[in-house]
Amino acid sequence: MALEIRSKLQKGNLAVPLLIIFIIAVLGAGVYAARSLGLFAPGLRPNKRIAKEYFIDEETGDVDARSVSEIPPLPGKSGKPTVVIAHYFTTTTDAAKKLMYLQRYPLPTKHALEAQRDGQPLTTDDLNALNEEFEVRLPEPNSPWYPEDTPEGLSIVNTITTLDPDIRKVRQVYPK
Repeated sequence: MALEIRSKLQKGNLAVPLLIIFIIAVLGAGVYAARSLGLFAPGLRPNKRIAKEYFIDEETGDVDARSVSEIPPLPGKSGKPTVVIAHYFTTTTDAAKKLMYLQRYPLPTKHALEAQRDGQPLTTDDLNALNEEFEVRLPEPNSPWYPEDTPEGLSIVNTITTLDPDIRKVRQVYPK
């Protein structure tokens, strides 16, 4: 093929080589676009963004799917802020998912995020609260909450390695 292109170039016929270069460029752009859209990302559904997460009421144990735009903790059936994000993971099928840890915002951060979302002016305290990390805890009843970026919090998040030490085989499960 390279000899054919060289021969055509020497004869002055550039249509075929230019067509080949054009096709290669179009295919390259298509592959780049597909990768950018996540079509080749393992474990993700093509062209779908995650719109929902699992939430659990810590008091009742009720689990439901809610929008990722929700800012937990949310009021539960009792009216108390007991509804938090539930992180499920699996190494096989979605049906074999396991609840690994819970997540919420500290209350000052939650209030600052809600004020920001609602277009209210932020106070200095609100701005400071926005620097706070999520809090996480194990799903066992009455387990303590820890900031996610502390050694205790990181230990909780890293419990997903108990499913498989090769983290590449573990994936988070989201509601459909």
